[in-house]
Amino acid sequence: MPSRLYQFLSMNITKFENARCTSHAEQMIPLSPSEDTTFAKSLCTNCEHKSDCLELALSFDAQGIWGGTDQTERRAIALARSGK
Repeated sequence: MPSRLYQFLSMNITKFENARCTSHAEQMIPLSPSEDTTFAKSLCTNCEHKSDCLELALSFDAQGIWGGTDQTERRAIALARSGK
């Protein structure tokens, strides 16, 4: 059975084609936790896909910047949503 990520991307790949981050993929996945993510997050600021991207990242263990958030921020969102 295909993964949830694969299913989502196969249905929505054209939806994200015009996202600002697609031409900056190397900046979207920091190589270390100490790497500056300001530029990558700035690409998400006014992106029309920001909320969809964040929801996608929350649905799997996404690495890098998704929906203007890093892994630590997404863990906090997921925790808050779970009510714990």
